[in-house]
Amino acid sequence: MRTAGIRAGDIVRLNKRGYEFEAYVTAKNGADLAIEPIRHGISYRSARAREITAHWARRARASSNGA
Repeated sequence: MRTAGIRAGDIVRLNKRGYEFEAYVTAKNGADLAIEPIRHGISYRSARAREITAHWARRARASSNGA
């Protein structure tokens, strides 16, 4: 997967050696990502672009004050 649209704070699903889990992206360095797994007991802290299977952007919500 391309990492161009992935930013710190986004959520990604990874497949590392057949084990799938979700993680927050803490930093990005080219095609490598620094991650923080959501589930406890997972020790992976980095990921490559080819290990990403899904991506969810965490963007600020638009204000609903009618302006």
